[in-house]
Amino acid sequence: MDRMQRFRIAYFMVVWAVVVALIVQVSLIGLWLFSGQPTLGIHMEFGHAITLMVLGLLILAFTGRLPRSMRLRTVLLAGLMALQTEVFAFIPGSPLRAFHSVLPLVIFALILATTVGLITVRGDSLAQNSLTPNYASLLAPRRVVFPLWASENILAIIGLLFLGVFLPAITAARKDLSKMSRTVRFA
Repeated sequence: MDRMQRFRIAYFMVVWAVVVALIVQVSLIGLWLFSGQPTLGIHMEFGHAITLMVLGLLILAFTGRLPRSMRLRTVLLAGLMALQTEVFAFIPGSPLRAFHSVLPLVIFALILATTVGLITVRGDSLAQNSLTPNYASLLAPRRVVFPLWASENILAIIGLLFLGVFLPAITAARKDLSKMSRTVRFA
């Protein structure tokens, strides 16, 4: 295995680590918002760690000589992460801080696009492997077909996203239910 291939493998491993870290990040702020857990400081420091991971991605993208589109996507991701974690800290009273709650959606979509990789825009994969010539003409001329590895990536990301969203909600509901049961018991 040559050096460039090792950098590319490291790039995709770090991309997956960033996806998982972003879901943990959302869980941390969710625990703070919905259940009053003291996780705001951890959320802030973890955001800096994710920014460092993305800067590592930037280095790996150029040393691994990834395609230009992936390098540009990584540069954009690094810029958005720097804006999200560092720039908003310098402007505490500005109305621009409202973007701090919106930018994670853009960042997650961008990292999702980077993780899944290129989407194959061709006809149906069955039509390509079919021996009948009429089968391909019946299909839509441009259908988006995800390769199996991309479908697995998408399902894993959606599963992690649900885990990141529902875990804080379940924790908050459990805490509220325990408060209610104590109130009813002692009333």
